[in-house]
Amino acid sequence: MSIEDITGAAARPPNLPLRADQLIGLARGFAWMSMGLLLTFMLLLGFLEWHLPPLGIPLPPSLAGSGLALFGAILWWRAAEQQRPWRTHARLATFLAALQLYLAPFVLWWRHDLANLHLYLNSTALLACLPALGWVVARQAESTGRMFGDHGLATEARFCRRALIGPVLWITLLLMAYMSAIATGAPWPEPPAIALPGLVLPPWLAMAHLGSVLMTLSIGWRCTRACQHALAQTAKQPLLTS
Repeated sequence: MSIEDITGAAARPPNLPLRADQLIGLARGFAWMSMGLLLTFMLLLGFLEWHLPPLGIPLPPSLAGSGLALFGAILWWRAAEQQRPWRTHARLATFLAALQLYLAPFVLWWRHDLANLHLYLNSTALLACLPALGWVVARQAESTGRMFGDHGLATEARFCRRALIGPVLWITLLLMAYMSAIATGAPWPEPPAIALPGLVLPPWLAMAHLGSVLMTLSIGWRCTRACQHALAQTAKQPLLTS
């Protein structure tokens, strides 16, 4: 038996394709990404600008949520290694989080120029990134639940992805397409007020997004706890196995 076989057996829980360091990265990735989604949603509602104190570093508060989501995606990427579906999820999450980081300042700029349709469309693009990233988190949570044999987690993640996050994403994309058509001069009736002043999304859509964000936070928290439980089981394994 080689040294790699011994250390691999000690560092990897039974029937799991992940080492202890990968479990830590996966758990932290879920935690940071869930928190990033919540802070980005607060930005879209205006709370991040109005109710959070300024950061002690030269970083606008509008970038806090996107930065946390990007950090979580990078942790996923490091934990994925040769797990092909997970690497796909990590790449997509990294792209969406980086796109959020680019689009986040447009929300604050638009609030100072509500008549600027270009700034509004970029703000709605950030709004579309939110359920898209939530969809990736739910898809990764479903794969994680199957890996751990937690059928309840896998079922909850699949239901959240198909019944809540998916419809919210499609409605948001339709809203973006409608406003883009108006911006290009399409002969469609322009609504007198598609959102409240300073609010990127209509109140009814805000409630739908709130539901999808809360469900994403719930499954992200469950995945974090599942990874921590698997890590605890790893610590109980003997150093040498017969």
